[in-house]
Amino acid sequence: MKWLFVLLLCSCNKAGGSPSPPQGVTPQAIDVKSSVIQANQAIPPKYTCDGQDVMPPLTWNGPPDGAAALVLIVDDPDAPGGTFTHLVAWNARPDSHEIAEGASPTTLGATVGKNGFGKVGYSGPCPPRGSNHHYRFRIVAIDKALTLSEGATRGDVDNALAGHVIGDGTLTATFQH
Repeated sequence: MKWLFVLLLCSCNKAGGSPSPPQGVTPQAIDVKSSVIQANQAIPPKYTCDGQDVMPPLTWNGPPDGAAALVLIVDDPDAPGGTFTHLVAWNARPDSHEIAEGASPTTLGATVGKNGFGKVGYSGPCPPRGSNHHYRFRIVAIDKALTLSEGATRGDVDNALAGHVIGDGTLTATFQH
């Protein structure tokens, strides 16, 4: 099952920075883990274009007090054209602490945007052959729900996050064909 976690267009987008927190707020660290992906290790092919291309299971702590919603982002900062989004989803329930293998972020109440392949939902790692890329599985806690429609782009989400990030955590792993 494929679903949009981040923007995927035939070319990579330049989004992917770290949106700012509210003035005077230091975002709380969120610990993001997976039962199938270890930090800084290779992602099993099952979760990539070489396998079933399903969302890996993730868990996280938190979020901080005052969180109104969570944002899920999966991206590749090593893509030749700039950061490439594999999933972007927002307004997940703030009391969510996991997403199951193969599940859509909609199971967490989230709205899903367009990934770099132009699809709504998750599309797994699929770098050019021979290239080892890093993939960031990120959970962001925000102090207000985002007013974006399904299919919004990563750039739209990054812009809406500005000044609202109160918690942030990333699990980074690698993949190459």
